[in-house]
Amino acid sequence: MDQALPDKPALIAVLLVERPTCLDCISQKAGVSTIEADRCLTVIGTALELWRSHDRCQTCGQKRAVYSLIRSSN
Repeated sequence: MDQALPDKPALIAVLLVERPTCLDCISQKAGVSTIEADRCLTVIGTALELWRSHDRCQTCGQKRAVYSLIRSSN
């Protein structure tokens, strides 16, 4: 794994805040492979409430599995 990996989950988390995004678009925007993006999502899911649903990706517009983080109202 890349030595810069700890920075990647943080970058991906910012991309997902209230913006459902598919794995392909996450990997493209973060500059990582889809496998590395999936690993980052696992890391993010251990600390934050990560949502996965079947919806329209807010980046590419395709209807597929998307991931998002929901901001707490607190």
